[in-house]
Amino acid sequence: MLNNSELGHQKKHIARFQVKSPKILATHNKYSMAQICIESLNVHLKTSKDETLLTSLKRAKVSLEAVCGGKGYCGTCSVRINSGSQQLSPVTTQEISTLNNLNQSPEDYRLSCQVKVDDGEEVSCQPPTEALVKLTQIFSRLKDRCSPRDIKHPITGELLVRAGGVVTHNVLERLLSS
Repeated sequence: MLNNSELGHQKKHIARFQVKSPKILATHNKYSMAQICIESLNVHLKTSKDETLLTSLKRAKVSLEAVCGGKGYCGTCSVRINSGSQQLSPVTTQEISTLNNLNQSPEDYRLSCQVKVDDGEEVSCQPPTEALVKLTQIFSRLKDRCSPRDIKHPITGELLVRAGGVVTHNVLERLLSS
């Protein structure tokens, strides 16, 4: 049988455990509200309502650029939504404008920096291919400069800029719209 001193020590130990336990559960449940699937990478992840899709994807180590810093102006973080679009936050006016500039439909594409995922069924999305992301990064560095060589679209093979030609914003838009 425990004396009063030992019993008091055990109660303090139990109380400390009980206080810490909910924090662990809260951390565990932080991302249990909504689910995202990136089919091409076979990645499934959980996200919270207050986290943008871009933040969730970066947390999952998915390489996705946001040249404008997540303000919704550049379109480099655009993703194709395959299913579950009804679980996404409403499309903003800025997002519609940017997607229209990229010739992408707001019904099929969203800017991952602007969209949040609600509870419910899993949202399936497709980020641009790695080659497309890398080419976008190169174009953003070359923008308004002369191209050192011919630059072709990595998927379609379309000639985007001839050697010596100026890399313009229109070229970047054509790259992202394919």
